[in-house]
Amino acid sequence: LQRRTEGFNGLSTIHSFTTNGKLVTDTIPCPTRHIEFIGDSLTAGYGTDSASGDEPYTAETQNCDFAYGCYVARYFGADYNLVAHSGQGMVRNYGDKNSTSEYTMVDRYDLTFDESDKTKKWTFGSTYTPDLVVIFLGTNDFSTKPWPSYKQFAEGYERMIAKVRGAY
Repeated sequence: LQRRTEGFNGLSTIHSFTTNGKLVTDTIPCPTRHIEFIGDSLTAGYGTDSASGDEPYTAETQNCDFAYGCYVARYFGADYNLVAHSGQGMVRNYGDKNSTSEYTMVDRYDLTFDESDKTKKWTFGSTYTPDLVVIFLGTNDFSTKPWPSYKQFAEGYERMIAKVRGAY
């Protein structure tokens, strides 16, 4: 199962599975590789189902399956997970008035439910440990001025790397 949209579009809940009564006995082998992608709208698939780049965001125009992370994972025959939120930066979110933001992707990384409950933290390593973690952040940090300094950005990146390493 794959959710196409980001967490701010609400929670996904599976209530039941319905079949036509036939028992499926064939097992599908699990990929032996696992990649975790951490990023912003480019990772989340913002606008990938849009007719043009001028369309405003809607849940119907977002589809992570057409974002780079899913393509990379499929190419390498890997399972994957995406930890992504549009507009988030390493130290500065899109359009913020200051060179740094109070709540960035570094702060969001370990949340289970993105925006709906900031108290529930993910239990890293309990279900999988990725073979590779890809961090693709920085677009929003430098999208509009005022830009963070090199030092601010480097320190934010070091915080993110430390958080990922601490998780696994």
